[in-house]
Amino acid sequence: MLPWSAFTVPRSSNQWKMLRALRQSVERVFKSLKESRRLERHCYRGLAKITLHCLMSLVAFNATALYGLRNGLNPRWMVRKVA
Repeated sequence: MLPWSAFTVPRSSNQWKMLRALRQSVERVFKSLKESRRLERHCYRGLAKITLHCLMSLVAFNATALYGLRNGLNPRWMVRKVA
């Protein structure tokens, strides 16, 4: 097993900046999904139902993004709340 220091990236490197920007964009998507697709508080019980709800929410999110990109909307669009 590799030591933890083998996985660290110096904060002053360009790779760190790239990874940080990627992390921020992923966190924005998570926030948008939680707020607009009711993923913050589930109203379903059971792992199978919650998994299905999450997957359907991701399909709707990606469909909305694809629609926006194909119709020339600003790529910094925000998803409207559906619930």
